[in-house]
Order: sequence, then structure tokens, then C-alpha cells
Amino acid sequence: DFYLQKGGDPTAQFAELAHKIRQAVTRRHAERSLVESEKRLADIINFLPDATFAIDTDGKVIAWNRAIEEMTGITAADMLGKGEYEYAVPFYGTRRRILIDLVFEPEKETREHYTGITREKDVLIAETDLPRPRGMRRTLMGKASPLYNRKGRVVGAIESIRDITQKKETEAALQEQNRVLARMNQLSLELAAIRTQENIREFAIKTLVEMTGAIAAWFCDYDAPGHILTISHLEVTPPLLKEATRLLGKLPEDVRTTVSDDLYRKIINSRVLKFSTLTEVSFGEVSPVVSRSIQALAGIDRFYGLAYVIEGNLYGTSVLALKKGQSDPSTELLESFAHIMAVSLSRRSSEERLAASEEKFRTVADYTYGWEYWEDPDRRIIYMSPSCERISGYSAEDFYHIPRLLDSIIDPSDRGAWENHRNEAETTTTALSIDFRIVRKDGGIRWINHICHPVFDTAGHPRGRRASNRDITEKKQKDDELRAAYEQLAASQEELQGQYEELAAGERRIRESEEKFRTFMEASIDGVILFDDHGGILAWNLAAEQIFGIPAGEAIGINIVDLQIRLIVPEHKNPAYVEALRSRFTSSLPELFSRDTPLVIEAEVMNARGHRMIVHQTLFPIRTSSGKRIGCILREITEQRNAEKNLMESEAKYRELAELLPQMVFEMDLGFRVTYANQIALTTMGVADKDLEAGVSALSFIDPSDHERIRQNIEKLFRGETVANPEYTAVRSDGITFPVLIYAAPISRS
Repeated sequence: DFYLQKGGDPTAQFAELAHKIRQAVTRRHAERSLVESEKRLADIINFLPDATFAIDTDGKVIAWNRAIEEMTGITAADMLGKGEYEYAVPFYGTRRRILIDLVFEPEKETREHYTGITREKDVLIAETDLPRPRGMRRTLMGKASPLYNRKGRVVGAIESIRDITQKKETEAALQEQNRVLARMNQLSLELAAIRTQENIREFAIKTLVEMTGAIAAWFCDYDAPGHILTISHLEVTPPLLKEATRLLGKLPEDVRTTVSDDLYRKIINSRVLKFSTLTEVSFGEVSPVVSRSIQALAGIDRFYGLAYVIEGNLYGTSVLALKKGQSDPSTELLESFAHIMAVSLSRRSSEERLAASEEKFRTVADYTYGWEYWEDPDRRIIYMSPSCERISGYSAEDFYHIPRLLDSIIDPSDRGAWENHRNEAETTTTALSIDFRIVRKDGGIRWINHICHPVFDTAGHPRGRRASNRDITEKKQKDDELRAAYEQLAASQEELQGQYEELAAGERRIRESEEKFRTFMEASIDGVILFDDHGGILAWNLAAEQIFGIPAGEAIGINIVDLQIRLIVPEHKNPAYVEALRSRFTSSLPELFSRDTPLVIEAEVMNARGHRMIVHQTLFPIRTSSGKRIGCILREITEQRNAEKNLMESEAKYRELAELLPQMVFEMDLGFRVTYANQIALTTMGVADKDLEAGVSALSFIDPSDHERIRQNIEKLFRGETVANPEYTAVRSDGITFPVLIYAAPISRS
């Protein structure tokens, strides 16, 4: 590499020789370091997890790692040294410029000729779904940047390619799921504003057509006793309806579809079914010839059926008709729609029944002669009957709007006794009675006989007290007149007066006792029946009439056993059951008088109006001077039992749905203790059911660096605020971490 000229000063020549030797050694060290550096760089590129390749400034491939070999099927031996855009062929099938070639282009030209490319300093980033590596459609993300040598000079370019197909598909699926959820939320709000079941049916059909683009849709009501499906609402163009009617030979609404037991079970278990022909979707009611004609006329090639199931029973169905070439609607969308519609129909049906029940209650209460009212636990008036104005001079509106008006009109002489009665009523669960005077609006004085008893909701929570006020002024005046007469007679006939007063007092006690009993019976919201020890009915109050649909005039005098037989549900009305009931009831009557506690019976009956119900009966003995009596207090608890059943079914559906979801599902209490996790969550986090039973904190699944942020985000949820960034780092039980998106919502317990 070097030479020395002969001759000259030896000292200078040896100095130059030493210098040239040092130069040669330094260059050889540099060359060896460069080779080692390039080898290390090649090893680094080769073991990168992303597909990576590099080119020099002439466009020739200088690196092609293992990941890109797997992605394209092209080995490094076949690609290294190739130029003329050979590296584009495995992706696009042709030689063309790709992202790595744009690194050397000016930024202005890149922006003018290419979209979807972002630049971060000298790094280009882009996503595309055009490449077809190994003939498969893929979505790829690429990053390309220049390669520099140690002196900062550009010596080529490098591109890293990541397959993000699965991520994009997941994002698309998530977007679709969010779209379905958003649409279902919107539907729930819209359905809440619809007041009748009829309008809900019409809304269901129009919404299904709007969501799916169906050419026709119809809603069928289900007649449970007859096992018949009948079209009640139809959404179709007039020309198609006219032709369909002609081919059917009758209106579509006149088509009656019989549902067999097997078919019924299939419908309520599947909820969403797909059919190929009108014959199939009508369960054979429409002939194959007519089916083919109608489908050919409208271009229909398939149908979807939705079942609206309420409390395990079929309420009705909807059918969608789709044309050839239309995309199938999401099954998840249809199932969610069917569930929301079933809930709305069930809720509206319950509301209509409740409104009818409230109307009956108000009709009875508003037209009762007595002064009836209901106040909540804070003594606020909930209901006041119009009769209050006849007795007190104040209207019902006065009692609603003037605080504590009832307390203020009590005669000052009786306020102490009234307040004592109020305090006692707040601590007892029995009926109480008191007589007091009120000052009418016109200043007049009226005597009131007041009876009140506590009111509880179906869950046993106190709802206040219901009271009945009766004007006994005339009775009190007569009592006063009678007392005065007694006093006058006593002046001349003390002995006779004493005897008479004793008799009158006894008669008065009997009369008051009977009056209180009858007042209690008629004021009670529970059914009350009184019968003798042979079963003959002696008393039958209004509530018993309403429960069983049998007037008191018809019930009093007949035997209680005969009455029970009348109320037996149809499936039990056979001689053996009737005889067993008669024998059991007859033998239990004497046993009642030896019991220390009342006998409680809960039975399903069918009242005189044909309504099935569950009745809670409490029987207890009464001993009177006239002989043995038996009292029975009745309460209908059908809705309570149905509510308990629905709650258990709802909980089971929730658990079943959670186990079917492909995402992790957790439920935790306010102390972050995990109370439930689905199987995917247990497997993913590496825990078992026994770990949850022993007590596991949800924070143990999250990296400690995220604990404070997740607490803050949960507080935002309870304030109704939106959580902007739900991404956290999860920690498995074995210490492995991975990123997760957590979507949470507060749970309220009644």
C-alpha cells in the first residue's frame, strides 16, 4: 500500500516508514470494525419481528430479513442484490415504486402525488390494503427512512412492514358493534316515547325496513290459546301488495299460520331464523307455487324471522323479505332488536294493565262516601278522595298544596291525642283507630272516626299509611242527647239508671266492637273472609270480591269448601283432586283451633273472571260468645312471584350472555373486589373461580402505574362523565403484561 524512495536522511525515512505503518494498521482496524458493524446490523435486521428490507442508493436490495421471507415467500438469497423495483413484485405483482422509494423524494412532491402518507421528520408512514403477499389480501403498515453512514451521508433506505389485517378487522368489528349498540340505545329512547302496543308494532316494522333495506316486512300477533300467527302490520309497496293478494287469493292479513308445539319451541329458543321460501316462513300455509311466483315477482331470495319472547312466552314475530344481492343483516343486530322490542312490548303491556288497575282504584276511591286518603312516610299526601270537601270544607287540592293541613284542622282539645296516635302509627304495623274533632273551613265542628293501617310495597318497604275518616257527628250528638236523658232520669231513678247504664254500656261496646270490625274489613286492602267452624261463610269484604270476582251477596252463606272448588285451576278440576281438597280442608278446620300460629297457604286459583292468580291466605281461629269462628286474610301475590321469577331468569340470561362474549367481563364491588368474571377473563388473567371466592382485587390485574388513573376514571363514570382514554396495562397472575381497553359502567342495585 505504501512505498519509500531510496536515499535521503535515514532518520527522516524511518520516521516516514513508522507513519505509513501506523496508517496501514489504522485502516485495517477500520475495515475490520466496518465488517463487524455491518454484520451486527445485518443480524439486528434479520431478527426484527417486523418484515424489514433495505436498499442502497442505486435501489439494490442490501437486506431482506426472515420476517419478510415468511411474509412474501421469497428468500434473502433470491432477493439480495436485485434492483429495478424487484422488491415490489412480491407485494403488487409488478415492478413499481413503493414507500421506500419515496424517502428520497422532496416532501412537496410526496404531498402532491400521494395521499395517506404522513411524515415524521425523515420517516414516512403509510397504510394500504392493496398488496397481495402470497396472493392473500392484507392490510399493511409501512415505515421507511433513509440509511446514514457514520459521516451522516445517505447510503440507502430501510422499510419496516407490519401486517395489521387482524387489527383492522378487529377495529371494524368493534365499530360495527358500537354502531349496533348506538342504534339499540337510540331505539330504546324512541320506544320509550311510544305510548301504545299498536304503535310499537308499527314502529318495529318501519324500523326493520329502515335498518335492513328489506323489500317487505310484517308483524304477526300470536294467539296463544289458538296457536295461531296472524299478520297485524305490513310494510310493503302498494303494487307488490296488490299482486301478492291476487296470487294468494286473499289479503295477507287473512293468512292464518298454525304453530305446532315443536315449532313453538324452535321459535322461542332460536329468536332469529333464516328461511329460503315464503312456504317455509309461513310454515306451509303458502303453497310452493304461490311462494315461487311472489318471490320471482319481487326478486326475493330469502327471509329472516324474529321472535318476540316475553317471560318465556311468544308474543309475536316479525318477518323480513330480502332481494337477491342484498347483504344479510347482522344476526347480533336482529337479536338485539328482538330483545329490545320484546322488553318494550312487555313494559307497555304492563303499563296498560297498571293504568287500567289505577283507573279502577281511582274510580272506586273517588266515589266512595267516606273520606279516604294515603300519605307517605314523611306525612305528605299521595291521594285524597273528593269526599274530604263534604266533611271538612277543604278540597283535595287544598290538602295536596297546603303543608300539614290535616294536622292544623284538628280541634285544639284533641291535638295531643292526635299527635300520640301519629307517633304510635309510625311504630306499629297494625291498624289503629281514634275519634277526634276537626274545625271545618266554615268554622263548624265535626266528629271524625279515623282508622288507618300501614301500606307496604311488594318488596316489603313501607309506603306510608292509608286512612279512612268517617263523619260521626250525628252519632256523637245522639250519644250526648242520650247521655243527657240518662242524667235527667238518674235524678229520680238512680238505681234504675245504674242498671240501664250498665246495659247501655255493654250494648255500646258490642256495637262499637262490631262497627270497628266492619270498618276494618271494609277499609282493608286485603281480602277478609269470616266463616264458622263448619265452613259457612259469614263475612266477605270488598277486597275479597275484587280478588275472586264473586260478590258478597253470592259468597255469604255458601260453604268455604264449595267456594275453593269453584276456584280450582282447569288442569286440576277432576273428581280425585276435588275430593282430596274437600277431605283435607274438612280435616284441617278442627286442627286450626289447636294451633299456636296462623295457618299460611299459598295457592294458584282461577277467579270468576277467568284470571289465573297466586293467592296468599292466612287462616286463624277466633273465639266469640256466639261460637268458634275462623278468619282468613287474602292477598294476591301474582306480580310478586312473577317479578321474582323474572329476576332469576334475567340474572341467568346475564350470566349466560357474559360467558358467551368473546371479551373479558368483570363485575366488582365499590372496594374493587371482583364479584364475577367470565371464563375468558379467568383464563386470560390466569386465575380460577376459587381465587375469586378467596377474594381478588380488580387492581391486581392492572399495572400499579395505572392504579390512580383507573380510580379517577371510575369516579368520572359515577359522575356521568366520559372517560377519554380507556387503555391500560394488564398484568396476568404470572407477571406477563399486555395492553387492554377497559369499558366500564356503574351498576345500580334496587
